[in-house]
Amino acid sequence: MLTPLDDQSPDGAGLGLVDRCGALIGRITAMAVHHAWLTLAIGILLTLAAGYLAATRLAVDTDTSAMIDERETFRQHYNRYIAEFEDLRGAILIVVSAETAEVADFQAKRLSERLTSRPTSFRDVAYLPGLNYFRDNALLFIPPELREQVITELASAQPLIASLARQPVPTALAELTKDTLDAIQRGDATMADLAKLDPIFEALAATIEGHTTGTPQYLSWRSILSAGHMTAAREEHLAVISLFPVLEPGALLPAERAVTEIRQIVEELEIGPGAGALAATVSLTGEPVLALEEMETVVIGAGRAGVISLVLVALILGFGLRSLTLIASVLFTLVTGLVMTAGLAAVVVGSLNLISVAFAVLFVGLAVDFGIHYSLRYREALAHAEYQEDALIHAGGRLGVGIPLSLCMLCTIIGFLSFLPTSYRGLAELGQIAALGMGVAFIGTITLLPALLSLFPAPSAIEIGSTSSNQGEPWFEKQAGKIVAACLVLTLVALPVAVLISFDVNPLNLRDPESQSVETFNRLAADPLLTPYRAQLIAESPEAIGEFADDAAQSDEIGIVISALSFIPEQQDTALDALFDLGFLLGPSLDGISEAGPLITTTSMREGLLALSSNLNAIPRPMPGIDRLMAALEAARPASIGSDELLALHDLMARFLYPQLTAIGASLDANPITLDDLPAEILRDWRGKEGGYRVDVLPATPIASNTDIRAFAEAVAAIEPEATGTPAIITAASDAIAGAFVQATLITLALITLVLVVVLRSLTSVTLALLPLVQAAVLAIAVAALAGQALNFANIIALPLLFALGVCSCIHMVWRQKQAQDDLSFTSVQQTTTPRAITLSAITTVASFGTLATSPHPGTASMGLLLTLSIAATLFTTLIFLPAAMAWLAKRKQQQSIDAALARHIGKQRKGTAKNEDPQP
Repeated sequence: MLTPLDDQSPDGAGLGLVDRCGALIGRITAMAVHHAWLTLAIGILLTLAAGYLAATRLAVDTDTSAMIDERETFRQHYNRYIAEFEDLRGAILIVVSAETAEVADFQAKRLSERLTSRPTSFRDVAYLPGLNYFRDNALLFIPPELREQVITELASAQPLIASLARQPVPTALAELTKDTLDAIQRGDATMADLAKLDPIFEALAATIEGHTTGTPQYLSWRSILSAGHMTAAREEHLAVISLFPVLEPGALLPAERAVTEIRQIVEELEIGPGAGALAATVSLTGEPVLALEEMETVVIGAGRAGVISLVLVALILGFGLRSLTLIASVLFTLVTGLVMTAGLAAVVVGSLNLISVAFAVLFVGLAVDFGIHYSLRYREALAHAEYQEDALIHAGGRLGVGIPLSLCMLCTIIGFLSFLPTSYRGLAELGQIAALGMGVAFIGTITLLPALLSLFPAPSAIEIGSTSSNQGEPWFEKQAGKIVAACLVLTLVALPVAVLISFDVNPLNLRDPESQSVETFNRLAADPLLTPYRAQLIAESPEAIGEFADDAAQSDEIGIVISALSFIPEQQDTALDALFDLGFLLGPSLDGISEAGPLITTTSMREGLLALSSNLNAIPRPMPGIDRLMAALEAARPASIGSDELLALHDLMARFLYPQLTAIGASLDANPITLDDLPAEILRDWRGKEGGYRVDVLPATPIASNTDIRAFAEAVAAIEPEATGTPAIITAASDAIAGAFVQATLITLALITLVLVVVLRSLTSVTLALLPLVQAAVLAIAVAALAGQALNFANIIALPLLFALGVCSCIHMVWRQKQAQDDLSFTSVQQTTTPRAITLSAITTVASFGTLATSPHPGTASMGLLLTLSIAATLFTTLIFLPAAMAWLAKRKQQQSIDAALARHIGKQRKGTAKNEDPQP
């Protein structure tokens, strides 16, 4: 029979350090059992206090820039940049997309004006293309290589422009068609001159067709008057507004109010599908929106995973423990421990980041293991204890699970805290919280859990040595050598596969790819001029900008360099001379033109359509655009169309014509521009507080992979090492995190090895505890690689954690084997509840971590997947390889002992024979 004294020595006399620790744990358990109600009351009071702290002081920090230690060089470059310029990573980007550039521009202007009128919600609203500066100098900003061609074509279009400026579009085109036909008859023009009008006829036909069929679209004069040189042909045209939201400090979703208000304004302005021909799509991106949508998925995923994991753990406990009192007590201890951990997190850390919000699931998955091991050892002890109290104290004492649980707690804490000395603050904070949780879980297991169990009737006992595992033991021991060999071969085969796993450095891939913010970000990234993947640096002077641009021009990775100088037209003298000459030709035609255009009557519109139809019929040779326009006019039936329909049709034709003509007219009067002439809205963003100049460096081609990000960042850094920006930050952060991973893994291995050496004091035992971990790591990574799961910023914690968690199972097995040598009631670990506890613990942990894999947040899901693979691999190596290795070593040791004894026996026989053969003196 067991008594409390089996596990305790009152003064620790005759016991080693480890055994004295086990005896101390037993005395603590005894105290909790003997004062069960007091222990329970203290536990409840601490839980209530911790719950209050968590509810009132625990915040969530969505700032991903704080994930890396600010002492890192790239963080210092970034901080130096944002000290002089606004942190553009904090801006919301509003992308307005439409079928034509004019509609996108029109709606972007309306939206930016409304946003500017809300200074309490938004600041620094910027839509640079909407500035009068660009309208008044539009022709100056034509690229020099296209300038002569565009100006020549505008000069050739003088008759059309003059006609469009004073009468309805159909009338102007009818007049131009007739004049061209007359010139052809006189021999002053050819059909080739008429063919130049075909693109206009094609565009006009599309507008009339859309009006007739109820799918209206505006005529894009910007592309017509620039012959397509200034507006590329594309399915959609984008206009981008940037602004900085007024955030709500301390809120779980600090940008939520601003984002909601933007969407409300979009609805008020009726920019969406209900706007007809003016319909545009508005989508949001930028770090505040990305963080908002990410936090929504993280919170939803973490909450759902927490609930599901608790339910699954309860069900698995029901199957494994098969005792309502055990299940209720373990779950109560688990919940109180979780609340206490949250309260400690509020005091020690203060806020959760996007990674540390997963601490609840980690706690549930790990802390329940302690309760399982204690509960099953308690049921095992009941078979030999005279009193229930004796079994409770024995289960937690020196001969129970006290020592292995304390070692598991220590090793797990080491694994969690291994990121603390590194620069990866995001995981370091998760490690701090989880480490506190492991301490709470251990203390709760040796105090609150036995106190609770003492208040309930004892469950049925488990007789060790009588389980079905005993029937399979001879076969397992017989095949131990083959099992060990097979496991080692499997590890060697998996090793080259594991090496192939990649590291995904792009944090965007940790976010929901179907969210609006990510989709919009990727659309911008595909545009060489709008891409957020740009490097940023500070130049001390315009001359320094020029020097950098010259060096950048030599790189295949670097494209356009944008600075304040980019807003000053190139080769102004030549351009102004050309515009001066063009002004003599176009100026009189555009005098008095306004964006509203001339007064149009229904009569003039109808007559214009009929005249255009008549003149087109006079063209002798068919052309695609002309044929399509004639068919469109016939379908529209201009002779019978209503007055409102006529005016609506002209609006589709001319709404964006007159603003374009006004811009051309204003450009004819352009003056030389210097840096000081730039609008305040531009200088605010491009000239710094200390006089420096912001420089944005764009990639030569759209960035589509992690390799592209690194190549571009390194190309810029080769010219300017202090450059910052998204590619530089991603690249440097990935290097820092990879370094943190290596450092954390080495720290974990070194400290766990040290703990095992001190406790086990046997090279063989230490090797048996560590080798399965190496195998599990290789197997888990290999499976992840085959499944296409890359390592990333979130799931990288799985590997150091694997060593910490995996060693726990090994410790339980090795320590129980050590106890078997001193306990004649069983000879093999397989006959005890330890393998059952390990299996049950692994299943609950897999179930708990597996719920993370269901999260809509890809980062959290990848963490759950890799943690699940790691635990599954650990279970395989601990319950298959490790017992086989121990059995094989035991048989080998036994055989060596037999051989040694036989050798000694033979030696004695030989000595006796030799002595008998000696002659008598």
